[in-house]
Amino acid sequence: MRSCKTSIVRPSFSFIWVLLMVLSCLLPLVMVSPAFAMSDSSHTMTEKQNHQLPDSVLKAVQQDLAKQTNLPAEEFKLGNATHESWTDGCLGLAKPGEMCSQALIDGWRVVINRGKQTWVYRTDTNGRVVRQEG
Repeated sequence: MRSCKTSIVRPSFSFIWVLLMVLSCLLPLVMVSPAFAMSDSSHTMTEKQNHQLPDSVLKAVQQDLAKQTNLPAEEFKLGNATHESWTDGCLGLAKPGEMCSQALIDGWRVVINRGKQTWVYRTDTNGRVVRQEG
């Protein structure tokens, strides 16, 4: 009879180190994968749309558009509004060289329509800070 010896293969320290480095680089990619983002955003988007847009926010956006276009503010109709949290005091829309507070700002993303034209705005909670996207 022959005796069989089994040996355990132990990975080297450098192999384990490389494996840990690769996994640590992949973790952020997994956390922002489309499947993760969709399951989270579909739930929160529904919650965000359930909030009522304050009249002060709508009026502030309409007034800004009226100044830009020289049209009456009443011509600009609310298309959609979602409650958002912006990453800074410039609502994530800093101009070159502009300094912005580095604090989360609750507010609104407001879509305004006039006929086939559409404008998208970001505001703070009550419409004191109003910025147009794009």
